[in-house]
Amino acid sequence: MAKKKQIELTIEEKLQNALVSKEEQPYKIPSNWCWTRLENIAEWGSGGTPSRKRKEYYNGNIPWIKTGELNNGYIFNSEEKITELGLKNSSAKLYPINTVIIAMYGATIGKVGILSIEATTNQACACAIVNKNILFKYVFHYLIYQKEAFINKSKGGAQPNLSQEIIKKHEIPLPPINEQQRIVNRIESLFTKLDKAKNLIENTMAKYEKIELLKKAILAKAFRGELGTNNPDEESAENLLKEILAEK
Repeated sequence: MAKKKQIELTIEEKLQNALVSKEEQPYKIPSNWCWTRLENIAEWGSGGTPSRKRKEYYNGNIPWIKTGELNNGYIFNSEEKITELGLKNSSAKLYPINTVIIAMYGATIGKVGILSIEATTNQACACAIVNKNILFKYVFHYLIYQKEAFINKSKGGAQPNLSQEIIKKHEIPLPPINEQQRIVNRIESLFTKLDKAKNLIENTMAKYEKIELLKKAILAKAFRGELGTNNPDEESAENLLKEILAEK
C-alpha cells in the first residue's frame, strides 16, 4: 500500500503552530514582539563521551567541553581534548563558533556559554546553532535570564535533570532584529558598568549579591521590552519568524 502523502503546511499554518498561545504566554510583551519556542529559532543537539577505556580517543586537538566549563561567557579552550578517532567513534559532534550551550544536568544546570572555537561537548550539554536571522547573543542572555525557570522545570527526581525536549519547548519572547541588537547592546553596557562598580567596592558578599540582583532586574526589563529601546513602529517580529519557518 502506498504511503499517505504528508500534507504540506502553508507558511501561515506554520506560523500559528510556532506562536505560543495567549494562555501560555508567561507575561505581556510589546505589540510588535511575539512569543515562540526555542525549537523554532535554533537547531538543537547535544554531545557525547568517547570511551574512557580507549586512550587513543583522548589527548588529541579537538576541544571537548564539559558543563563545569560553562561560565556564562565565551569559551576559548577546553580542559580536555579528543582525537578524530574519538569523535568518529562516539556521539560527540563538532559545533561551530557562536554555538550557544546550556548545561542540562546536576550542579551546573542552567549554566550557559558561547563557543568562540569549534568544539565538541559531552552529553550533558544542549547546544543551539541559532538561526542566522536571530542574534545568538540575544538567545545567550535570555537563557541566562531563564536559569531559575529551567531549574524549576528540572525538579522531580533525585538530581536536577533537563532534557533537550524541555529546553526546545521553552518559550522565548522574540523582538524585531534591530531591537534584539539594541537589547544586547544595552545589557552589555549596563553589565560592564556594574562589573566595574563591583571591582571598586569593598568585596563583601552583601554588595556582591546586590550587584547580581541588579543584573537580574536588567535582564527582566530587557526581555519585557522595558529598557526604553523598543521602537513600536518597527516591523512585527512575526514576519521575522515567518522568514525562519520558510527555511524549514
